[in-house]
Amino acid sequence: MVLLNIKVPYCFTRYVSLAILLFTPWICTSFGTLSQAAENPTYHVNGILGGSVFLSLNAPPAIKVVKIQWAFHPTSGYSYPLGEFRDGKLDLSNLRSMYEQQMETGDAVALRIENLAMVDETTLRIKNLTMEHGGIYEARTWINSALFQEHHFILTVYEPVPRPWIHHKVESKTPEGCTVTLQCQAPVKEEYTISWKRGNPPRVLVGGLVKHWLSDNGRNLHVSWRKSSSDSTFTCLVSNPVDRNRASFDLLRICASGEGGQQKYWGILPLPVCAVGASACLIMIWKKKMLGKEKDAASAMQAQEGSPAPFLRGDPPKDGDDLLR
Repeated sequence: MVLLNIKVPYCFTRYVSLAILLFTPWICTSFGTLSQAAENPTYHVNGILGGSVFLSLNAPPAIKVVKIQWAFHPTSGYSYPLGEFRDGKLDLSNLRSMYEQQMETGDAVALRIENLAMVDETTLRIKNLTMEHGGIYEARTWINSALFQEHHFILTVYEPVPRPWIHHKVESKTPEGCTVTLQCQAPVKEEYTISWKRGNPPRVLVGGLVKHWLSDNGRNLHVSWRKSSSDSTFTCLVSNPVDRNRASFDLLRICASGEGGQQKYWGILPLPVCAVGASACLIMIWKKKMLGKEKDAASAMQAQEGSPAPFLRGDPPKDGDDLLR
């Protein structure tokens, strides 16, 4: 027996390794092994708190599904099976004994199982969604006793979007219009998206304005509005992937159609002028009365000095009075 010592070039081994990596998925698929990337899809599903979602398997009609096993992987904690679909029904018999005690105490896991229902052979419905329903749902579809396919559903449950409100601040006013800052007040959450619309019905925020710009990640809308513009209503929209809410504000409420901000100051200016004028009039009247009293007193004193002193009967006669008699 002759042993040959053949040295294979290093570059040749690299080409062989690369060929194996490239053609292995095709070879495996040809022999019936399902590829994780091509045959095991992952779906993203969004649901609203208290609502329902449908997890549907896109199985080809020609494939006969023997059974479907469902499992749940929560965002935190351990994974566990949900049930097995067979003969047109979701069989939970194997799980009832496991969760019987938990169901009596109202355990969240058992309550999730109670909210499951099969709509058809390949669609699972989850109703009365809670935040704990969020996670990864795995469906293992058995085509025969040895071959199965896995599907993964990433479920995210969102809360309903609360109604926002708009806070306004007038920066300046002119007879032609005003400059205003509108602030959309809404809870700060990562999944919330804030946008602005104009007009009624709301449409895109372009055109019809002298100038507008956004700040604070779109929460603040700065508007230079002119009364000649056809749109005076601005709407703040807050949304997440499953819900949205909005609030509107009409600039005519704060930007008067007539004279603008200067009218505000001219309207206030006559008040202090009138007050000063009234005070001056009162002071003049008071001084006039005081001068009149002083003149009357002086006249009375002059009259008393010019008249002879009256003779009183009780006074004793002075020297020479008898001679005159």
